Amino acid sequence: MEFNLWTINVFVIEFRQVMFAEDEAKKAEMMKRIETAVIPLFMKKLNKVAEDSGKFFVGKNITWADLYAGHFLTLLRERTKLPFLDAYPAAKKAVENIFEIPQMKEYIANRVYKE
Repeated sequence: MEFNLWTINVFVIEFRQVMFAEDEAKKAEMMKRIETAVIPLFMKKLNKVAEDSGKFFVGKNITWADLYAGHFLTLLRERTKLPFLDAYPAAKKAVENIFEIPQMKEYIANRVYKE
């Protein structure tokens, strides 16, 4: 299966709607949909892409699309506190490979993170 950046963009759009929702009841309803429908749909695709590609999502060498996917999946995991990557081992390994790159480790260690 080929990596399609639009897959990540649609995933991001779905998640952003939850993050910026003001009504807490609606936000909870939207989050439930993310957890039960959106994550499984998109992660199944991304896991297959990672299985087919090798080390990263796009291939054996890192690309900006890998960085984008890795960043978003990490952000999603941190914001939702859901261990969804555990159910998708190839995608989880691709994300781990992205953040094992020495330059990425250095960037993460030195970045200024604001909530």
